[in-house]
Amino acid sequence: MAAVTDVDWFAKMSVVSGRGWRVLLASGSYFAIVFGTGFALGAIRVVWIEPRFGKTLAVAGEMPILLFAMFAVARWLPRLVGMDIRFWPLLQMGIGALLLQQIADFAVGTVLRGISAADQLAYLTTPAGLIYLAALGFFAAMPVLVNLRALRNNALKTPVRGEPDARH
Repeated sequence: MAAVTDVDWFAKMSVVSGRGWRVLLASGSYFAIVFGTGFALGAIRVVWIEPRFGKTLAVAGEMPILLFAMFAVARWLPRLVGMDIRFWPLLQMGIGALLLQQIADFAVGTVLRGISAADQLAYLTTPAGLIYLAALGFFAAMPVLVNLRALRNNALKTPVRGEPDARH
């Protein structure tokens, strides 16, 4: 029986070969953990904090917790799934998770909250929406940002065959 942290069983069942499945697994897991955290915080924010302090302060107040979740998950998850700690796989992890997050966020806004697509886009022009956009940028970039030291160390090593040389 495979251990909980042993994800090599997934490689044997996967149609995605090589390192690609690890990026997909990391993207999906990063999305699920951070989105779950944001979903729980969002419920608290909408029900209790927004009515008292307004949208902007409520969104700004939850950002430190979300940033911590992003930082922690983006730091340990690539190592947990055995992903290459290199620039491109980490960037793919962040962008893949961002795509999943946007699909889920749109679905939650439309289905659970009854917000139209036009209203969701208009929200992005408000102060709270701008804070949200900044958080999305950090969400996509966090896997690279929290692994900069490892990236610098890897840049000094010989590149893996088939990947761009990070030294140039």
